Amino acid sequence: MKITIIGAGNAGSACAFMAAEAGHNVRLLKTSNRITHDEHFDVMVSNKGIYCIDNTKKGAFTDSSDDVEKTFQPLELITRDPQLAIEGADVIMIFIQTTYHPVLAEKIAKYFQDEQLVILIPGYAGSIFYKKFCNNNPIFAEG
Repeated sequence: MKITIIGAGNAGSACAFMAAEAGHNVRLLKTSNRITHDEHFDVMVSNKGIYCIDNTKKGAFTDSSDDVEKTFQPLELITRDPQLAIEGADVIMIFIQTTYHPVLAEKIAKYFQDEQLVILIPGYAGSIFYKKFCNNNPIFAEG
């Protein structure tokens, strides 16, 4: 399955890693032009993927460095270009602050395609903004 993750912060990056680990083709889109997460994003671009540190042991959280396992998952695309990231995706998962939905919707909704599943996390009725700028008929879900 082709999955586009929108939002390259902690939640989006973790979800991108897990989806790639599960065998999906994953694209990661960074939407903000702020300093926030830029260094992290640049490293992912350079590595063409993402490292994840698993600090759980037998299902329980631990802060011991002895329990840390660092693994890598390549991503299909890591970009700031919404058209490249969105077109052809089966599922789009949006991980941004809810107050940013109106601004982001105007920039990206025109690239949504018929039958794409677009999941907003968190949603808080954000799909209303995306529908306003959408030319096609994606399926919206909010979490």
